[in-house]
Amino acid sequence: MGRRLVAILKAQIPHFAIPFHFHEHGDGLRAHEVEQGSGEEIQACVETLVRYTKGTRPEYPDFGVTDYTFDEQPIPVDDLKAEIIEQEPRAEIEILTNPSTYDELIAEVRLDMTSEGAAQ
Repeated sequence: MGRRLVAILKAQIPHFAIPFHFHEHGDGLRAHEVEQGSGEEIQACVETLVRYTKGTRPEYPDFGVTDYTFDEQPIPVDDLKAEIIEQEPRAEIEILTNPSTYDELIAEVRLDMTSEGAAQ
């Protein structure tokens, strides 16, 4: 019988996973990494982007999305999608919005994402 080669592939161009966390490795804990351009990395970039409103990062004033907190429904999902795609063109997203079951003045927003590197 021939020998079987088992290799743990390390990211060639690693990025820290978002949210940042550690995982067990044979010699202790290591920061979890993802491959640049992978679906996981693209999703993390989009998630980071939508968690910031424009102007909250002084070093990058155009980073993030417009704050629609006090806008009337329906929120402009096409504008929101354009803002995201402008800053993360690798992502393909669909944005769905519905009034909340608790309060019709509150919009529930769902962002579904696919990307070239993402597994479906």
